[in-house]
Amino acid sequence: MNLSASPARSAYTRLAAGVLFPLHERLKGHHSVALRQELERSQWLGADELRQLQLRRLRAFLALVGQRVPYYQRLFQQTGFEPAEIRSVDDLQRLPLLTKSDIRADVDAFKATGHGVLKRYNTGG
Repeated sequence: MNLSASPARSAYTRLAAGVLFPLHERLKGHHSVALRQELERSQWLGADELRQLQLRRLRAFLALVGQRVPYYQRLFQQTGFEPAEIRSVDDLQRLPLLTKSDIRADVDAFKATGHGVLKRYNTGG
């Protein structure tokens, strides 16, 4: 018997995927459903449109980092780096490489304002 073809299985799958999962994600404060929908839309973009979308998202990310992370607030100010002026990923080369010693020198400067509870997480590699 093929369970995936049964009407009950199909109704359950639709309920779980279309109602329960999105509700669960929303209650957790996650945006995975909207992100999936955006990825499904963007997969059909042409190369130029995709590059423009990537640059818009990069600018927005760097602007947020520049507003909320003390280390990057200082770095952007010291270097005159303006996220809104990024025209290609090559513009990121204007920023110095981040080293472990930079992070160790002032760990708290890398914590975004309003970050909530943070937990230490180490990988083995």
